[in-house]
Amino acid sequence: MRKLTEVYAGLLPQFPDVEAVNFGGGIPHPYRPEAKPYDLAWYRPVLVEAAQHLAQVAGRPIRIEIEPGRYPVAGMGLLVSRVKDIKETATNAKGPGHRFIMVDAGFADLIRPAMYGSYHHISIVGAGATRTPEPFVVAGPLCESGDVFTRDDHELLVPRPLGRPDPGDLLVLHDAGAYGAAMSSNYVSQGRVPQVFWDDGKATLIARRETLEDIVRVECDERLD
Repeated sequence: MRKLTEVYAGLLPQFPDVEAVNFGGGIPHPYRPEAKPYDLAWYRPVLVEAAQHLAQVAGRPIRIEIEPGRYPVAGMGLLVSRVKDIKETATNAKGPGHRFIMVDAGFADLIRPAMYGSYHHISIVGAGATRTPEPFVVAGPLCESGDVFTRDDHELLVPRPLGRPDPGDLLVLHDAGAYGAAMSSNYVSQGRVPQVFWDDGKATLIARRETLEDIVRVECDERLD
């Protein structure tokens, strides 16, 4: 951030009307259970220092703006899916076999793992929560080979140690509050999932599940003469 402050300091004289500069975002979120929360103790002093330096260069107050982005919201959302089936593939010429947990959520609901191999912690709610962990690949119902929640940025399957669930158990993908609903879609004409706000033991529906009528609402058959 100090380097960026110097860049802005060099540019400010060229823009006499500027009242604020934006340092953007990029504050990380600890997606993995073993990762430590980002320490913000140093952040405010650096911002204050930047504001003072830029004001001195410009000869007027300069407002500092930041975009904390996923830092405050990523951990606030969960994608809750239901286990539909357990499948197992055999080792063949294409690679080793895997055990799959098939769920009713897919990349249309949370695209980050399919798009760039992002990690989301996974937990089981139900009988599987108490069983000895086994390596499982978690996959969705969509007709794409990339509809997998446990893969890396090289598009390789990365099994997770999970207790074997029963069909009907819930499988929870954590830290879906950033780029979850915002990047969801109606792929293969599926309705977006409902959103529930949970506060102090009370659940409030804040976005209902989309219906077929919602999906086709903007479709029409109008001649353009």
